[in-house]
Amino acid sequence: MPTYVSFLRGINLGSHNRIAMPALTNLYQDQGFTAVQTYLQSGNVVFDAPEEDADALEIRISEAIRTTWGLEVPVLLRTREAVTTMLTVNPYAARAEEAPTACHITLLSSAPLPAQAEALALVSSSPDECTLLGREVYLYCPGGYGKTKFSNAFIERKLKVTATTRNLNTMRAMITLAE
Repeated sequence: MPTYVSFLRGINLGSHNRIAMPALTNLYQDQGFTAVQTYLQSGNVVFDAPEEDADALEIRISEAIRTTWGLEVPVLLRTREAVTTMLTVNPYAARAEEAPTACHITLLSSAPLPAQAEALALVSSSPDECTLLGREVYLYCPGGYGKTKFSNAFIERKLKVTATTRNLNTMRAMITLAE
């Protein structure tokens, strides 16, 4: 049975889209998922599901959230193996050992079109760096994510896809939960 990590975009940011993690756990269990675990208050959920169609699972979870709480919440799903691969292929991995809080991964709902990918590649914002690999954008922001031009909203506008960003420590924690 595959283990998945779901990343809910825009959950529990200030007073916007408030969902308690125990209630979210119950929602996932009500969908028939097992081994459900949440991390922090930001909509990071690890679970097992017999289904192998990640796109269908994203829609199913998003619909359940809409039905239960009336919220439009994009869900980005990756297998445990995919998240592990993200950490392995991260072009900033060497720097991450010295400054893990400077590294982030933006997950994309789909691979962007070549024209949008090229538009992002042309953006320069030193000392910050970004690299697009498949359905992820890897960020190195030594001055802090809160000060970078490569915000989630900026990436969504450039690539024209839904995105959500997590710091490297969160991604590592999700792998630990998934194991």
